[in-house]
Amino acid sequence: MIKDALYAVTHGQDLSYDLAKDTMNKIMSGDVPEVPMAGFLCALAAKGLTVDEVTAFAEVMREKAGSVPHEGTVVEIVGTGGDEANTFNISTTSGFIISAAGIPVAKHGNRSVSSKCGAADLIEALGAKLELNGEQNEAVLNKANMCFMFAPVYHQAMKYAGPVRKALGVRTVFNILGPLANPAGATVELMGVYDKTLVEPLARVLANLGVKRGAVVHGFDGLDEITAINKTYVCEINNGTFTSYKFDPKDYGFEYADKTELEGGDATVNAEITRRVLGGEQGGKRTAVLLNAGMAIYLAKDGITLAEGIEEAKHMIDSGKALATMEQFVKATQEVESPESVKAAALALPSDTGFPFEAALRQQDFNFICEVKKASPSKGIIAEHFPYLEIAKEYEVAGAAAISVLTEPDFFKGDKKYLQEIASTVKIPVLRKDFIIDEYQIYQAKVWGASAILLICACLDVPTLTKFRELADSLGLSSLVEAHDEHEVQMAIDCGARIIGVNNRNLKDFTVDVQNSVRLRNLVQDDVIFVSESGLETPEDIQVLRDNNIGVALMGETFMRSPNKVEKLAYLYGPTYYTPKIKMCGISKVETILAIVDAKPDYMGLVFAPSKRQVTVDQAKILVSELHKQYANRYNRDVIQWSNDVVQAGTITDVVQAGTITDVVQDGTIINALQEETATGDAHEGTLTSTENISPTLIHQEFIKTVGVFVNETLDNLVTIATEVNLDAVQLHGDEEEAFIQSLKERTNVEVWKAVQIRSAADAEKWIDSSADMLLFDAYHKDERGGTGEVFDWSYLDEFERPFYARWWYR
Repeated sequence: MIKDALYAVTHGQDLSYDLAKDTMNKIMSGDVPEVPMAGFLCALAAKGLTVDEVTAFAEVMREKAGSVPHEGTVVEIVGTGGDEANTFNISTTSGFIISAAGIPVAKHGNRSVSSKCGAADLIEALGAKLELNGEQNEAVLNKANMCFMFAPVYHQAMKYAGPVRKALGVRTVFNILGPLANPAGATVELMGVYDKTLVEPLARVLANLGVKRGAVVHGFDGLDEITAINKTYVCEINNGTFTSYKFDPKDYGFEYADKTELEGGDATVNAEITRRVLGGEQGGKRTAVLLNAGMAIYLAKDGITLAEGIEEAKHMIDSGKALATMEQFVKATQEVESPESVKAAALALPSDTGFPFEAALRQQDFNFICEVKKASPSKGIIAEHFPYLEIAKEYEVAGAAAISVLTEPDFFKGDKKYLQEIASTVKIPVLRKDFIIDEYQIYQAKVWGASAILLICACLDVPTLTKFRELADSLGLSSLVEAHDEHEVQMAIDCGARIIGVNNRNLKDFTVDVQNSVRLRNLVQDDVIFVSESGLETPEDIQVLRDNNIGVALMGETFMRSPNKVEKLAYLYGPTYYTPKIKMCGISKVETILAIVDAKPDYMGLVFAPSKRQVTVDQAKILVSELHKQYANRYNRDVIQWSNDVVQAGTITDVVQAGTITDVVQDGTIINALQEETATGDAHEGTLTSTENISPTLIHQEFIKTVGVFVNETLDNLVTIATEVNLDAVQLHGDEEEAFIQSLKERTNVEVWKAVQIRSAADAEKWIDSSADMLLFDAYHKDERGGTGEVFDWSYLDEFERPFYARWWYR
């Protein structure tokens, strides 16, 4: 492929986006020899660059780079260098002002190439630690609202191109790629360039790379900044639109500075200049940073003018906030955790843990490790909305044996805080899932609260696996050693692994084959815990594992995409595990409440749709209030966790419909509860389940939840009623479509159940990806919305692969 690219550029032909990306991938992977690389770079410079080419090259730079995890918007302010003006560090000094204005700044830079003092030289001269990794810079950003990403730390792949670039000694595409390859993925950027002809094209490149608000600038005097000496060419980016104009400092009350006013020196000199400017010194240097910081503030803050951005920059200096921000930044870099401090903290923690992770994986005949995962290399972003703590708590309630938490930031968008907060919240063991390649990461796992680590045979040799496992043992951490084939399973055995996981995913093409676990199971002794990973989706998959003496499944995406993880886990356990949910519906009389409280169903249903048991909002408020009061009185507490009164899976349970309380199962014994209403023809609702191999499961319930039943109610009324009555769920029996459900979920925190009338399997499949928290399937009737006493063909649901409620009826 490099031959095709070399031929094209030497003949003056532009590269396609795909060819450009493939070529840069090969260069940054070390697959291109130095001579053809040099020829390609020189010919490319002679031909001239296109937007597609630079976009493709920059995307590869970003993909190959390390990253800094963060939330929300961050700003980059950077220049290409190469203007040969020897100014002081305008953009870096401006960064402290922007940060002081409450805007997170993720500054990216290197040591000097074309000047006496690069951004990295200045940062170091100010007293800050320079070579911080993504995790450390994340901590600095959180503390100081600014971080500095030293390019050599984040762009390791540049080692393949660096020597050629240095030997050539002329400008190449790499001169402009650095400012385009921000490791934090800044979506607001002020970028200065050394050539006027680059202004508009690079603005388009930035937009292609995800920058929403930004500007590319070039001074009339040649500076790669907004200059204080003359006018500046600007191409402004505003969510995909581009506006080019000339910026004149005089329009904002400034006189032109003299070129000598902006001159800098070496790192020591420039550090002192930065301190003086941030301390309030007047003159041309102040003007330069006010113009650049003001522009960045204007770009980052909605609803303000450029003039207002400049005024805010002035206030940040004059109030002392800018200088304080710089000092806070320096201090934050000095306080980042070092390997030595992490090791000491880990060794100070108790090591006699009893290895709870291993104990958890042996507690039942089959166990699940449920994963908290935002993204994956094969599927990209899995969970845009990522309430990781709530997800973990759902897993614990559902009966997971352990939780796997991704901390790897680049491919899986993980973060240490996910592990720290989850480990301190749940009571079940937590696995740190990451690419462990250094002892330091094992000490981190201990400090962050993990009970186990992942060791991957594809990344480590047997001596290293052994060393890491033994270190983990000494800290009281278990090691899940992951393999993909026979050779790697033998590596895991040779390193003394007590837990071996087999990944069913082919790491080369990302295909999955559950039979991979089955094939490799016989290579591992029975006393070693065997875990199957990836590609598991259905109860049938789990049954295959059970049938082949595999007792643990580690699952991520299947759970993460499920709107109800409790129900999903029960579904995967299969009918011998599934616990029926009981709803007593059609309640309309206060006298009924005490019998409901005694029966302890999961839900009490209130019908707001027209029917003989319809309730008004005021009636419903009284019923819900009485339910909570009677429940508290009955059990002498406001919140109760009940584990003895267990509704056992596999028992046909008569669930109350239309206000009739019948046989409710508790502790495996049928309790004949009081029938408060016995209207002739009342129908009783149940849940499909099996009657074999009853396996009790603890159910943790704080109270009986309330469900409102509606038919074609307006969105506004639904939100109002749910709020006023304090409903836990709404059950929609009308013609509500998916867009309506999504709008409802955006406006209220209640669960949304959607009732679907079934005439064929297609009626169910239409709702497979619905955002509804639960689906309720019922027989179709052209004139009725439920409660007809009719049944549908349950075989329509045989292939339906998400949890649901289904009704059966009897009289």
